[in-house]
Amino acid sequence: MAVANGPLAPPYAQAWEASSVTDSSLMDIQERIYQSFVQSVMGKDASNMDQLMQEMESLHAQSEQKLILYWMSYLEYYQSIFYLTNEKKEEAKAACMAAS
Repeated sequence: MAVANGPLAPPYAQAWEASSVTDSSLMDIQERIYQSFVQSVMGKDASNMDQLMQEMESLHAQSEQKLILYWMSYLEYYQSIFYLTNEKKEEAKAACMAAS
């Protein structure tokens, strides 16, 4: 019988537990990012994307998984498009630099 926690736990056990929490938080993240972008464009207000970024930053602080960084960069890409379409070149540049 495998031990789930403790010194005899397989090395991937902790990563698996952290991953399951992250996986549920990232459920449909691509769609959530796109919808926040659309709402921001329609309302000419980046607060939807900013709120989602705060959620993802908090999640990354908890688990520090690289997959979260990927989705944060993906959101920053959409933020840069938003800022460019609203003629905010400095904010667009900052979002691009943050994503790289």
